[in-house]
Amino acid sequence: MLVKCSKLDTTHRKLKSKFKELQNTLEKSLEEQVLKNKISILENNEKGIVECVSCKSHMFDICILKKNNLKMC
Repeated sequence: MLVKCSKLDTTHRKLKSKFKELQNTLEKSLEEQVLKNKISILENNEKGIVECVSCKSHMFDICILKKNNLKMC
């Protein structure tokens, strides 16, 4: 039993570390996407293209909610 417990503990630590790594990667991706959206909005504004601000705002809110939800895990 002690050997199994030790193996499970080691596996758990590895998985926990991998989870943190993946969580950080996802957060960086979400931040990148938010920045890309902001850049796109600014570029389109310079070109005189009018976009639905409400849609962009909702997408930004969704990204923030997803990011905050992950931090609670």
